[in-house]
Amino acid sequence: MTRSWISRLFARSCAARQARSITRRRAKVWPTRFDLELLEDRNAPASFVEAGATLNLNLDTASESVSIQSNGTNYKLSLAATNWSGTDSANVTGNGSNTLTVTKAGIDAFTSGINIADSAAATSVTFATSGAKLYANALNVFLGMGSNGVTFDGASDFDGESLVGKSDGPHLLAGGAAVTTYGGRM
Repeated sequence: MTRSWISRLFARSCAARQARSITRRRAKVWPTRFDLELLEDRNAPASFVEAGATLNLNLDTASESVSIQSNGTNYKLSLAATNWSGTDSANVTGNGSNTLTVTKAGIDAFTSGINIADSAAATSVTFATSGAKLYANALNVFLGMGSNGVTFDGASDFDGESLVGKSDGPHLLAGGAAVTTYGGRM
């Protein structure tokens, strides 16, 4: 039996349609590609928090160091590697910056003292040269996470308040450094 030209035409178009659908199905199957997206650094910045008459500072990045300097009417606390995180006020400013400033109003307000502690390893505190400009507040340094200690670099004068430095690292006086307390204890 011979097929009519119409049945041969439909047979070819059906076969072509089936071939195209198989090709389409194969074309839709792609191997899975994995891409990586680089995210920003998540370093935890050092933090500052006012708690009534106390300013609490926390060094929570490994190997972070802070340098403290009295300018008479304010204190500057400068971080070496990260920025400060906290709420700025009339007493203390520096959120998002590497320098925290305790203002004259803060020096007067923080009558219970300024506490510096660590929650990461290899932190350090350096009292930079302040000359005859006094620290009027109690400064309490507590470093106990495998710290690099407390260093005095130049003249540091403490007036009537105590300096407490508890550290599992060394307490160092750099060459030519002098630490003086007036009516307080160290």
